[in-house]
Amino acid sequence: VRHVYATARLNQGVSAYQQNDYASADTFFTESILLLEELVADYPSFPQYRLRLAGTLMNAGSTALNLQQPERSVVLGERAVTILEYLTERWPTVRSYHRNLGGAISNLASTLSSLEIDLERAERLASEAIEEQRLALEKPDDVNGFLMKHHLVLATIQTQLGQWSK
Repeated sequence: VRHVYATARLNQGVSAYQQNDYASADTFFTESILLLEELVADYPSFPQYRLRLAGTLMNAGSTALNLQQPERSVVLGERAVTILEYLTERWPTVRSYHRNLGGAISNLASTLSSLEIDLERAERLASEAIEEQRLALEKPDDVNGFLMKHHLVLATIQTQLGQWSK
């Protein structure tokens, strides 16, 4: 029942976010996070709760950025990365965990880039996102939208660092 309610709150948050109602989205995401944290504590060996928590943290991080709360956005993003790192360490052959970790790392790098803080760290993170995404691919030479997005984030950061010039 808690998982259903947490998912409902998450979905309400996504809906509010899409309508640019960031204050309501933040409330819904925060409630979902609290419920999911309880589920993770009660069922630590069930990875789906951690995965859902990480995704909700990423949504909350985007919302915090829109609410002009950059420090909170970074903290939420870092928490999502930590959870997904745990999942990839515990279940290294699950490609979707690597894909999600790559996305979370890329989002964190993009957040740092948009705030123009710690660009060197952002560059390292973007490179890590690319490597995680590669671990998620069926074949090493496959290309997908996620991988291209991570390369774009890296190129943007490198431009900010002055590594690319006209």
